[in-house]
Amino acid sequence: KAQHKLSREERAKNLKNSFEFYGDLTGKKVLIFDDIITSSNTMKEIIRTIEKANPKSIEILALASSHRVKK
Repeated sequence: KAQHKLSREERAKNLKNSFEFYGDLTGKKVLIFDDIITSSNTMKEIIRTIEKANPKSIEILALASSHRVKK
């Protein structure tokens, strides 16, 4: 479903387990690009998925955001 039409709670539920990554990022630095961050649910779900691959760090770069993203 399109995220922009959902409530904050619906967005989180809609994104649950929607990303998969099967690689190994041990010791790697990861940079995620996004155009705009509103609820931060997409970023939280991507981070949750990528963390399973054991990266050294994960950073986010967005063109616009309504707030600071926190884990």
